[in-house]
Amino acid sequence: MEAHGSEVSRELVDVLLTLGRLRRTGILTVQGNQQIVGMTFLDGQIVATDALNESLEEGLGAVLASRELVSAEDFASMVVEYDAGGGRVTDLLIERGFVDREQLLDAQRWHCYLLCRQILGWADFEYKFYAGSEVAHEEGIRGIAVEELLVRAAEDLGSEGPLPGTMPAADAVYERTDSVGGDVGRDELLIGLATDGDELTDNLVERVDGRLTVTDLAAELGLSEFEARLAFY
Repeated sequence: MEAHGSEVSRELVDVLLTLGRLRRTGILTVQGNQQIVGMTFLDGQIVATDALNESLEEGLGAVLASRELVSAEDFASMVVEYDAGGGRVTDLLIERGFVDREQLLDAQRWHCYLLCRQILGWADFEYKFYAGSEVAHEEGIRGIAVEELLVRAAEDLGSEGPLPGTMPAADAVYERTDSVGGDVGRDELLIGLATDGDELTDNLVERVDGRLTVTDLAAELGLSEFEARLAFY
């Protein structure tokens, strides 16, 4: 499917939330003007990404260097060794003692998020979802829920992203109001997608009392911080 301009970004939000809520497994490919990114979904969460113009080694190396875990030179030498048949770069990183397993998985997860965030800033692209029963991903990686991706990307991208405005903070406290005009600017499509007719998110709003934070309300109902923040947004 092809879409353009600001509607594209909002349409992609629709697609991502739908894949998440339906707990779909498969690969969503998004093609921009100069880049193609594949987002791997497992039970509705994003567990891997790959890009046409950036190898996993390049992206992961940049993340590790930014965290001062592996120098660009050391990482480049391991890539050369990997290319010569010396094993996976990720395995070499652990074997050489540069990172432990948890540090590596966290870096891979962050690289995954950065590519997904990049897509949400595009204004012109096409996308297609390929469903499957099994997908390749790094064993042990913690998947990124769509709600987490959208909330974090909204904070990072601001007006350049698909969800402009201020994203509610985790420690925000809300209270009820009878002010007239509260429906001005409501985005019924987004509201429907964010809550999905879910009784839990309906209860979230019902429990607003001017004392409990967004995180407190979410915990009471078994929602994640990001589900609650997106619902309040």
